[in-house]
Amino acid sequence: MFKASVKTCTRCQGVGHEIDSTETGLALRALRVSKHVTLSTVANRLRISKPYLSDLENGKRNWRGELIERFIKAL
Repeated sequence: MFKASVKTCTRCQGVGHEIDSTETGLALRALRVSKHVTLSTVANRLRISKPYLSDLENGKRNWRGELIERFIKAL
């Protein structure tokens, strides 16, 4: 039997606020590309490395809520 793991949100300690990193990364990359903004430009604006941002967009690292907000503002 498959048992799904449920993580607790570190911000509010609620359950079920898990962010799907792969879907989020792909959606934010699509938004960035649609606005013709480079990975380097956004990484510089966020003050994070380009490889770290690439890992976020590829779902290899987990997005935090405040980083998503900063990403959108950086566009």
